[in-house]
Amino acid sequence: MNLLARLGDHISTKSNFIKASMWLFGLPSAILIAIVGAEYSPWMPVFALMLAPFAGYFWGLAMWHLHFQGVYALRSRDTSTQDHAE
Repeated sequence: MNLLARLGDHISTKSNFIKASMWLFGLPSAILIAIVGAEYSPWMPVFALMLAPFAGYFWGLAMWHLHFQGVYALRSRDTSTQDHAE
């Protein structure tokens, strides 16, 4: 199975989507904020790394409710109607 298809199957549930969001959005943004903000304050990297999991969680929660929940609901409904048609 294709790696991208496996990722799609993995994030098709809310809990896995939010975990992926925390790792794939929260961590990179924390690293970027830590690098850029280190010039302004020595505490900025610590603050960014503490804030990153929460930012990733809320980003994932917002994206799940705004967009992906409907996409996966349609996908599961389409596959259930295909199963009954066969």
